[in-house]
Amino acid sequence: MNRAILLAWAFGLGLVTWRGIRQSHKPVPPGQYLAASGVFVLLSLLAAYEPAERVAALLAWGFDLAVLFQVLPGQVAGPAAPPRQQETRTHMPAA
Repeated sequence: MNRAILLAWAFGLGLVTWRGIRQSHKPVPPGQYLAASGVFVLLSLLAAYEPAERVAALLAWGFDLAVLFQVLPGQVAGPAAPPRQQETRTHMPAA
């Protein structure tokens, strides 16, 4: 396995763990680790083709940036931040 992809994988799993524990205060479900690891396994297979090795490494770090900026779907990137609820005020007309 390419060293850059291995480092990106470890960093990505760390991001998923950190976000999951920070938001839900529980351990991250194994399915999220499996989904995230699957992406990096496919990228390591792409890196086995020597001309695509650099592209695969850049994509691996790109996925880490996407996790960091919360761009990926929840199963791959971990739980998304809960939406903020806006207060709605109703104005009662004066009688």
